[in-house]
Amino acid sequence: SGVMLKAMAAGGVSTPANQDAAWVTSTEHSWRRVTGRDSIADGDLVVFAAGVLANGYIGEVGRTRAVGAQNNGARGLFERAEGLWEALAAACMPGVQASGLLDAYQAAGESLPPMPVAHGLGVGFDPPVVSPLMTEMAADERLDPGMVIAVTAYVWERGVGAVLVRNAVVITEDGSEVLTSRPEG
Repeated sequence: SGVMLKAMAAGGVSTPANQDAAWVTSTEHSWRRVTGRDSIADGDLVVFAAGVLANGYIGEVGRTRAVGAQNNGARGLFERAEGLWEALAAACMPGVQASGLLDAYQAAGESLPPMPVAHGLGVGFDPPVVSPLMTEMAADERLDPGMVIAVTAYVWERGVGAVLVRNAVVITEDGSEVLTSRPEG
């Protein structure tokens, strides 16, 4: 968290949009974090999720990294997350129902996550809020050109952990564009 706050301050931003910046994913529960340990261990999957508030607007990004030697199954989990991300990106089209992002999980063969799949970025937790708990709302919302959303690919496997990828995406007149970069490796 300290490294994230330092990087934000170096960029001229001093207000985080969320409290947690890094956590070890659980190998036993789909959305619990590892607790009771003072340090990370070889094979842990660690999520880094940062959000900032600058000039009245929020931005978000999330990535997962394996610590040391990848644990058993991590490579496959990262591949599943990449396949899910591709399905989500393909669903980010102007004029389509926001619930298409929920459908992308099914198309990729993944379970819906315990958090929103997407939400608008702007001055807060803006519409559309695309969540497994609010499917009717997602069916009523459309993705419109100019809309900026945070889209989350999240896959979990017992005994392995979770991989989260979150990107800011702008819906364009003829598709979408990912606004966050994805470092290799």
